[in-house]
Amino acid sequence: MSVCLFELSVDEVMPSLGNKALNFNGITLNGNTPTLKMLRKKGTECVCCGKQGTHFRVMMDENSREPWRHISLLLYTDDGSFLTRDHIIPKSNGGPNAMWNMQTMCNTCNLAKANTPPSIEQKIEVLLAMRKNGSKMTSKQRKWLKAAHDEIS
Repeated sequence: MSVCLFELSVDEVMPSLGNKALNFNGITLNGNTPTLKMLRKKGTECVCCGKQGTHFRVMMDENSREPWRHISLLLYTDDGSFLTRDHIIPKSNGGPNAMWNMQTMCNTCNLAKANTPPSIEQKIEVLLAMRKNGSKMTSKQRKWLKAAHDEIS
């Protein structure tokens, strides 16, 4: 079970995201996690429902044998939902773990989306971003491109 040690406003945390170490109330946190980097770049609002992140909670896993090693920084909304990193094209469907394939989503919307295959438009958008970034496509992504081309033609 996780326990909230303390809360911080978005304004207190956002300027520090991307730093290797964040220090709040004597606790040092990793400020360079993929989720925190994504929040810094993509914002603190759910892309589906528009819920806005208002505060961070510093959480500790009290069931761990070394709970101080399992402290995380999570972004919450006023209604208690937390915001997380969603892969536009799910990893289970061949989506890459790259910034341009990530978006901010609340836990409710993320669970509802699950690993739903992306629409043709989403596939094209991500594949174009891959080309722009010089990323190599997997065989599954090449099949998407062919299917998208066949559907459009």
